Amino acid sequence: MKYTFSLMLFIGSCFSIQAQQILKSQIKQVTVYLQGAELVHESSSALPKGKSTLVFDGLSANMQPESVVLECSEKDVTIQSVTIRNNYLKELKQNASIENLKERQAKLQKDISKLQAEKGVYQREREILFRNEAIGGTSNNVPIAEIEKAANFFRQRNTEINIFLLQAEEQEAKLNTELRQVNQQLSELNASINPPTSEVTIVIDCKSSVNTTFSLKYLVRNAGWAPKYDVRAANAVDPVVLDYHANVFNNSGLDWVDVKMILSTAEPLQGAEKPEMGVWDLADQLQQVAGVQKNLEMVTIMEASKGRSDYLGDGEKEEVSFNNVSIPELTSEFDIPNPYSILSDGKPYVVDVTQYTLPATYMHYAVPKQDGDAFLTAKVVGWNTLNLVSGKASVFFAGAYLGQSFINTASVDDTLSLSLGRDKRIAMSRKKQSELSKRQFIGNNEKETFYFETTVRNNRDKPIQFLLEDQLPISSNGDIEVGMLEISGAELEKNTGRLSWRFTLNPGESKTVVLGYSVKSPKGKSVYKVKFRTVACPSF
Repeated sequence: MKYTFSLMLFIGSCFSIQAQQILKSQIKQVTVYLQGAELVHESSSALPKGKSTLVFDGLSANMQPESVVLECSEKDVTIQSVTIRNNYLKELKQNASIENLKERQAKLQKDISKLQAEKGVYQREREILFRNEAIGGTSNNVPIAEIEKAANFFRQRNTEINIFLLQAEEQEAKLNTELRQVNQQLSELNASINPPTSEVTIVIDCKSSVNTTFSLKYLVRNAGWAPKYDVRAANAVDPVVLDYHANVFNNSGLDWVDVKMILSTAEPLQGAEKPEMGVWDLADQLQQVAGVQKNLEMVTIMEASKGRSDYLGDGEKEEVSFNNVSIPELTSEFDIPNPYSILSDGKPYVVDVTQYTLPATYMHYAVPKQDGDAFLTAKVVGWNTLNLVSGKASVFFAGAYLGQSFINTASVDDTLSLSLGRDKRIAMSRKKQSELSKRQFIGNNEKETFYFETTVRNNRDKPIQFLLEDQLPISSNGDIEVGMLEISGAELEKNTGRLSWRFTLNPGESKTVVLGYSVKSPKGKSVYKVKFRTVACPSF
């Protein structure tokens, strides 16, 4: 049985203890929160009867003192006082990079001192020259030739001294710049290799000699995790596999080596004040939902050429920023089965959380008036019951990386739609039927008729479900009339003019649909009767 003590900090408590016992503890478990982490150190010790002073050494300097909790395996141990402090005087680790920088630092300091000494000598010589520049004239029986000789010497030597001092100033500036860079690099290495640590000193009283195990827990802020998903579809038949990963970073000052890890969505750093529940008005959310609904229904895949994006930059050590994400109201914990090592360098380390197999419905989708290819889409159901955290998802189909998607846990829909890229085995064409399209004038009006024929062929060896979309133009101007002539049984949205054909294509089967419409407008009025798209091209 473990006996837990919340550590209250007794400031100024003093005891006459002759010796301290240093407990060399190890990090056995880390619970990583979205922001922050709880570290658990363990240490075993043989304690004599009476009072003893124990020092937990090598703890994170970023600990939150108010969060420290001690667990002891023996009930006959009484904690009498606790002191927490940072230790900046510990013996520094020997490191080749640090030693090389120290040697370079010492050489630069020596070169700067030597240069400053030489500058002092030349500056003193120049002072002597100026104090002795008066050498007399003809009235003092000094020949003109001697005066000219002395003046030439004065001018030449003064020039040499000024040139040396100018060059020395430039050299000293370069040495000082290099020294500052070395000092900065040395400071960063010492901070990463020899960071300050904290100590927890505990005075205890034992009723008898015991062998006991201590467990010390505390929170740190400089750590966290973010979700990272891989969505994999092997083909257009089998369920989708969702690989749940986490990018974990550690800036606590301590390396986590082969630790038991738990990922949690709790917020222990938010304080212990009880929550106040406000009014939940669904009407207030209508505008927000309307604004994001399109993104929730169909997630846009970024181009694969942009590459995969990680929680941090490409190996760069930079301060980690935090973003607001949507999480379920109930706290979730993921017990990671395998131990992990996460260095205290602020870089993201990928941790495997779990894997889900989710049912999916596959469908081919095409808008031939905008793109000549058919796209394979997957509708994944059941993902919103998995206690996921909103985050990026890398999408793969048949082993090929397609791009980035985003899983938004705030979605009101239980279906996640993903684009799995172009399917080149589906042939499709859309052609204007020139023999049926015509233009004629009726009184003061101009009427133009258009017919388009779209054909889709399934070159796969399995049946496919297909959604084909096109559109009729609409007019909000009473002078312009649109007539529907042929839609081949499509579903029509009157307010948008969107046409949808849903059908099944067996292997080798083709489907042809026809769209026909007319546009009547006043003569001389410029009306774009065919929709155009805008692209960039060179301008000469």
